[in-house]
Amino acid sequence: DSNTLALSKRCNRVICTQAFFEAVTKTTITAETETAELVDAYQKLVDEVGNNNYIVILNNRKILYSEDNKVKMLPEMKINHADISSFDSVFTGSFAFALMHDVGLDESIKFANTAAAISISKIGEEPAIPTLNEVIDNSGLKDKFKSYQPTTVQEEPTAEQPAQEAAPVSDAPATPSAFDQKPIEEQPVAPVEQPVEPQQPVAPQATPEVVPQQEPVQTPPHEDTNIFG
Repeated sequence: DSNTLALSKRCNRVICTQAFFEAVTKTTITAETETAELVDAYQKLVDEVGNNNYIVILNNRKILYSEDNKVKMLPEMKINHADISSFDSVFTGSFAFALMHDVGLDESIKFANTAAAISISKIGEEPAIPTLNEVIDNSGLKDKFKSYQPTTVQEEPTAEQPAQEAAPVSDAPATPSAFDQKPIEEQPVAPVEQPVEPQQPVAPQATPEVVPQQEPVQTPPHEDTNIFG
């Protein structure tokens, strides 16, 4: 509604759902929507809200955003889907964590997308949250978090509470690697301060090459849900 839109305009960064994106831009996105159409819709968003600080989580778990006045789209990580309900919340929390540690926008989105992808391979919300090491090891961003030293407290076992045995090795499938996960850069988005020119036909662009990722073991399909409505 108008209050939500007004509040979003005051934020430094906004992570929004496809439903919000469609409502503001008055567009409908389907599985057949071309990349050029997504870029045009993002331009409409910029024209409407006055900035390009919006990060859009599409229903197919691709990430649409803008950096240096260029629209970019991060492909979906290929992974078995056990429960996709945790994707949006884990993405948001991981993105905030990366920004708090002075990681750049492109790397923060890649970090958050890796964490969210790992989470949907598990059942539940909180139990699906991956560990920091899982995300760092599979995102290729170890050098960005060298200065981060997590604080851990090891409790001494007592007579009433014996030391816990080592947890059994999980039979879960291997976590997918995101080392080759790179955003697809698209056409520039017009700066806000410039007047909006009449739209010209978009020239066909070559489809950027996306490095194939590890093929996962297929699991039965699950109905997509969105915890934010």
